[in-house]
Amino acid sequence: MILVAVAGVLASSCIREDYSDCFNRYVVNLSYMGDGTDEIFPQKIRKVQMYIFDSENRCIHQAPLTDEEVRLQRTMLPALEQGDYRLVFLGNMNSTDVTGLQSGDFSEILFGDQAYWDGGTVSGNDSLYLAGLDYTIEPFSSERKITTKTAAFASSHYDVIVEVIGVPKSAMTSAPMIVLTGVSPYADFNNVAATNHQTDYVLDPVHDGNNKATASCNILRHLDHENVYLKVLDAAGGVMASVNFAEFIQKHADQIDCSKNEVVIPIKVEFNASQTDVKVTLPDWWVLDVHPGWN
Repeated sequence: MILVAVAGVLASSCIREDYSDCFNRYVVNLSYMGDGTDEIFPQKIRKVQMYIFDSENRCIHQAPLTDEEVRLQRTMLPALEQGDYRLVFLGNMNSTDVTGLQSGDFSEILFGDQAYWDGGTVSGNDSLYLAGLDYTIEPFSSERKITTKTAAFASSHYDVIVEVIGVPKSAMTSAPMIVLTGVSPYADFNNVAATNHQTDYVLDPVHDGNNKATASCNILRHLDHENVYLKVLDAAGGVMASVNFAEFIQKHADQIDCSKNEVVIPIKVEFNASQTDVKVTLPDWWVLDVHPGWN
């Protein structure tokens, strides 16, 4: 294994006559600016997992950053031998698992919700962010003190917010079942969501005790929305309403821009008084250029 030890420890064995145990310091600054020019890392990213790959894309090190490193947005690499490395940082992993770390191919290193890998019911994803960075470790030089690079994070998710109003009480004994079908179950270490696999997410709605149910989740950033649907189901599993994401996003393209980092897809499904018709719109609170601090 190319990974050696912590630089601070090895520094004690570094002597003037023999530099074989000497290592320069290599630092990574962590940055996320979303869709603007201001640093918003502290508002969006609360924990970070670091992965280090050698020149053959073998994972030689993985570890969470400390709370202090995340707070300072800065970490020092462990002592590494001379060579080329690829660093990957994944932010906000709580219920997320990574598979394929030893595949040697970043398109086969996948991250997704634990429940998906376990074959369970998925209700959404963590608010994930990913950064990749190439780093070359050069031969030790007593004149080189610290080398610093910046890892710029990009979003790995969309926020989805659903309102269902005028829920047919005859069809409900509780909140309606709200399901997203055709969503990508995982993304890879190139930050590309799956295009050849789809799954269903069963959201966890909250009913206001009257005629309104709300639900929210994060989904991974699939590029093709044609086969993605929001469905409202009754207690027997019958479809009361179905919304195609591609059509909805295209209709509201002036307010939903999926090319951005911070993307909210808000959908309001409203049954009329006779419960014979369904209207699909943006929620009332969603106003152009006023975006909620959803994460």
